[in-house]
Order: sequence, then structure tokens, then C-alpha cells
Amino acid sequence: RYLQGVGMEAVAEHGRTLVRYALHELAQIDGLTIYGPRERGPIVAFTLEGISPSKVAALLGRQGIVIRAGLHNAQPLHQYLSLAATARVSFYLYNAEHEIDTLADALVTLVAKAAGRK
Repeated sequence: RYLQGVGMEAVAEHGRTLVRYALHELAQIDGLTIYGPRERGPIVAFTLEGISPSKVAALLGRQGIVIRAGLHNAQPLHQYLSLAATARVSFYLYNAEHEIDTLADALVTLVAKAAGRK
């Protein structure tokens, strides 16, 4: 009932808005590679240079930022792209742009810490 009240088109538009914002913000992060088409559902798969996706997920999880890492039921695609895994973030009605800002800031910090270890 709740979703009917909100309207499924409004839910879909919110997802499109968030994924556009996320793509813009994440594309600015050095060492981060985004996978997939520009036009997409509210999901972004990515890798960070020098940090495994599982480590990215674990480190973000310690900060209360929940993402997934792995093959995401797309093993043939990962093989085609020569990727062992990707990190993946997804958005829905209950997410907001400030959460994407928090994610982006945390990823920038991870990149900086990884660069400091080299």
C-alpha cells in the first residue's frame, strides 16, 4: 500500500535521480572505475585501484556503509571484463543524495590511505 501511495513511477524516478548523482560523484574519484552503461537501474558496480572489492565492502561496513562485493550473479560478465569481482552499491526509495556524499567521501579516504601505503 505504501508504494502504491508513493507511486511506482515516483519510485523509479527517485532511483534514476540517485544513480545519476552517484555516477557523477563517483566518477570524480581517482582510481575508481565504474562498470556498466550510463543509462541503468539504481545500481553501480565499481572497483578501486589497489583495494579488493571485498576489502572495500569490509572497510565501508565498519563505517556503517553497506555495499556488496563479489560476482553479483554475473560471473560470465566478470570473466569477460577480466575482473575477479566488483563492489556494488544500490539505491531505493529510502536513500538520499547525502548518503551518496557519505559513500564518496569514504571512498576518497580509502583511496588516500591505499596510496599512502605504496
